[in-house]
Amino acid sequence: MKTIRLCRREIDRIKELFDELHETGDFGSVVLAQHGDNGIGTVLTATFVVTHKDVEGEFTVTISDEDNW
Repeated sequence: MKTIRLCRREIDRIKELFDELHETGDFGSVVLAQHGDNGIGTVLTATFVVTHKDVEGEFTVTISDEDNW
């Protein structure tokens, strides 16, 4: 199992997106992924699974990247 460390800013951003997407449709789930663990830092993305008017789709957002290192 891999441990993912999140700071308060990242948690707040994920919750903000969760709340916004939930207003526009039926919210399914969120998948968090960290990429590029090269010892300096990682890029955190959140993929939201949303159903809107019977159409299911995914919406991926970069939560933190090199700008936050």
